Amino acid sequence: MSRIRLDRSETILVGLTLVLKAALLLGGTLVYVWFQTGANNPLAVWNRWDAPHYLDLVVFGYRAVDHGDLIGPNRYRSVYPGDLPLYIVFYPLFVWLSTAVNAALNSPLISVFVVSSVASLFVAPLLYRLVRLDEEPDVAFRAAVFALVFPAAFFLHIGYTESLFLALALGAFLAARTDRWLLAGFLGGLSALTRVNGLVLILALGVEAVTQWFEQPPGLRRFR
Repeated sequence: MSRIRLDRSETILVGLTLVLKAALLLGGTLVYVWFQTGANNPLAVWNRWDAPHYLDLVVFGYRAVDHGDLIGPNRYRSVYPGDLPLYIVFYPLFVWLSTAVNAALNSPLISVFVVSSVASLFVAPLLYRLVRLDEEPDVAFRAAVFALVFPAAFFLHIGYTESLFLALALGAFLAARTDRWLLAGFLGGLSALTRVNGLVLILALGVEAVTQWFEQPPGLRRFR
């Protein structure tokens, strides 16, 4: 966050993210071909659990009433007809961004993948920069690599909110650690619009603010 240009380690991390993403999606495609899931898109292999709810929200938006007879563009039908009023539990930022992309692509499934994929490219470099504030570059690099290869990290590459949330949360912490509190608050607010976990940042950033305040000489205590 303190600079825009990527150094060599950060460039490698972005490349590793892309390689892992390609390997994961290619593996899913092979599973699709091998088992013939009946879907009409290889990406549909990853459209499971909460993911279909986001597709319904991208197409139909948040609704107080859903009679189960909604039909969207390209004859898209709700995965769970009648359930849209229940989707208030899904926070809106990921939905809003995917809806904007869908306006151009006219494919809700691809749109959520685009949003999560773009966000995922920020995760490892931001974690690297954050860890570098306290550790040597090689330690920071390994931390970022381990985050990418952790088994559950596949959520960073599919139509879920994890990559967007992590990018925003890491950005908020990095901004706070580099004394840019307006940016930290803005990114923290966006993370809270992505997942309920973002509300925890209020306490976490508050602790960081108090810590920094008391570490400064009394005459220099201020936040930017």
